[in-house]
Amino acid sequence: MNSILVDAVILVMLSTRGAHPLSEIDVNAFEKFWLAHSTSMIAQLDYVYGYEIGNEINTSGFNADYPVLFSVMNLDFDKCSTKECKGAARGFVRFIQLLRAVRRSPLLKGRLLLASGFADVSDDWMKRTGSSFTAAEHAIQYVAKLGIMDVVDAISIHRYPGIGSAEKISWREQDIV
Repeated sequence: MNSILVDAVILVMLSTRGAHPLSEIDVNAFEKFWLAHSTSMIAQLDYVYGYEIGNEINTSGFNADYPVLFSVMNLDFDKCSTKECKGAARGFVRFIQLLRAVRRSPLLKGRLLLASGFADVSDDWMKRTGSSFTAAEHAIQYVAKLGIMDVVDAISIHRYPGIGSAEKISWREQDIV
């Protein structure tokens, strides 16, 4: 992938902080907006631009599908039995649907599509902030099961020195930026 010369990188971004949960974003409305805006950007010869479909989508700080609680909740999608966990999991399913809408576009031809927005933070930091979350490694494994790597060229993780997890992000590191 690193040796491929492309004339644009499209970073998919659309922040959900203070907005709707990922699971409630209308895929058809998003796709219609994205096509119109992308056409305009390409016509202006803007080669790099971005949308972020959820910033740090594996935390309650930015993804309204996660519950906001007084106690920390680490949601493990492989053991999802609570309504809170199932709600957050629905957001990741919608995330993949939105990325597929972008990938369908003929405007993407010859361009990279990067999925952005996983936060690598420690359990300790989450406890201090009172957040609900899914560890980045587990969230990436979950979206991998949903087929994200059939849709995107790479996934980005926000790494934070001093508050990142001790766990090494190991899943297909060549696909993570």
